[in-house]
Amino acid sequence: MKTVCNIKEAAEATGLSEYALRQGIHMGKYPFIRAGRRLFVNLPLLEQAILDDMIATQEATKEAAKPQWERW
Repeated sequence: MKTVCNIKEAAEATGLSEYALRQGIHMGKYPFIRAGRRLFVNLPLLEQAILDDMIATQEATKEAAKPQWERW
C-alpha cells in the first residue's frame, strides 16, 4: 500500500467522497501536499486526522445531549 497518494486513491482507501476529502483539505481538517496544481495526502496521517475528527464530533455530540444544568 502506498503511503502518499492522490485524492482519488485516498477517497477510495478511506471511503470518503473526493468532494468531502477536498472540502476537508480546504477547511484545514486534513493534511495534504501540493505539487503544482495536484494534491496528495499521506494516507496514515489522513486516517489519523479522520479518527481524531470523529472522536471530537462524538464528544461534542455527547456534551450537547446533556441537559443544560449538567453542563455547568
